[in-house]
Amino acid sequence: MYNEGIDFGLTYDDTFGDLNLSITGNISTYRNEILALDEFATPIFGSNRRVPALTVTQVGDPISSLYGFEVEGIFQSQAEADAHAPYGTTGYNAPGKFKYADVNNDGEINDDDRTVIGNPHPDFTYGINLSLTYKNINLTLFGNGVQGNDIYNYVRYFADFNTFQGNRSTRALNDAWQPSNPSAPRSQWTAADPDATSPIMDANDQISSRTSTYLIEDGSYFRLRNVQLTYTFSDALNDTLGISGGNIYFQGQNLLTVTNYSGLNPEIQTTNDIQLGYDGGFMPVSRTLTVGLNLSLF
Repeated sequence: MYNEGIDFGLTYDDTFGDLNLSITGNISTYRNEILALDEFATPIFGSNRRVPALTVTQVGDPISSLYGFEVEGIFQSQAEADAHAPYGTTGYNAPGKFKYADVNNDGEINDDDRTVIGNPHPDFTYGINLSLTYKNINLTLFGNGVQGNDIYNYVRYFADFNTFQGNRSTRALNDAWQPSNPSAPRSQWTAADPDATSPIMDANDQISSRTSTYLIEDGSYFRLRNVQLTYTFSDALNDTLGISGGNIYFQGQNLLTVTNYSGLNPEIQTTNDIQLGYDGGFMPVSRTLTVGLNLSLF
């Protein structure tokens, strides 16, 4: 395996009368590529109990590349479904079902048409620290994020399809294909698109839930990790209170997360190197508000 990358940091610090401004930013990027496996270059698949292949680690691609079918859209008519390469002998092709890409152009959709459909490795990661001090008042902010990584949203596997009996997503309720709610081309799919973005609801459909670009989302995010506003007591106030020093502060953690990811938390973590980018249902981070008082009596 080959890795290369670069880290870059920059700090600005200056004072303007009673105002001091300090900003530190950093950005990191890396590239990963598998150079060799065994003597037969046998791909390694990352899976879980219910999905046999979520990722693939193979020569020439990054480790744990997301793996599955490419969805070109949703069939709008039986004539369109009949004209497309069939999904094996299942009779799957029908109005409202996914139109899978015939990647190898053999006239049939099967497991050989699975391909790399996403990259869990970000284009870059970044962070910023800001400190602003005016006389006795100090404001500090810290945030960081990632850009350009893909995530396999396993929660949608349960919530959008009839995988198990239970709750369904509002997407399955409002955006599923039906004759009165036809689908726009996949290239036009957006969260605000009024047309169908999900396949027709079918209790017997075991194919639409297979790993595909439908379950792959952009995992980019920026999170404001910490904000703290502090007032340090003046000497006059310390004398009045009979203390040697003190301050009062307000702190907020995880106040803001900017992302288009539909899962609960775009900041996923895995301990398995061949399942990078797999969101099995990570809990959201807690938003914490704290007010504190520090006093030095002697």
